[in-house]
Amino acid sequence: TVNSIQELNLHNGDRIFIKDIKDAVANLERNVTATVYRTNGSVDECQLTLADISKDEADILLAGC
Repeated sequence: TVNSIQELNLHNGDRIFIKDIKDAVANLERNVTATVYRTNGSVDECQLTLADISKDEADILLAGC
């Protein structure tokens, strides 16, 4: 589990992909698996923790506001 963004050691051009993030937010899940695609060609997986949010806050995020 990643405790801070600095732990990912990201560089310009690296990308983070979180599969099914919309479902995770809708279901108020706390942990998600992310895939980090690095500019050097390597691929890493990590666990991210989502902030505690209410159902109303999740609905706002899902609406794209």
